[in-house]
Amino acid sequence: MPSTWHAGAAGHQPGDGPAASAMLGVMAVDRFGTAAEVGAFVSFLAGPEAAYITGASLNIDGGFGG
Repeated sequence: MPSTWHAGAAGHQPGDGPAASAMLGVMAVDRFGTAAEVGAFVSFLAGPEAAYITGASLNIDGGFGG
């Protein structure tokens, strides 16, 4: 299944697959995400800055999900 994330040296690299250019063509940003970006997102959600967020669906997909 296509992914919008680079998984690291041992993981699946979406930029290497045949669907990479098509995926980038429909994403709001022109690159795949990184583990550091996911970590920053999770850190934000676990911190006090996100205390008022409830019952929300938040996507971190570079705009791939629409």
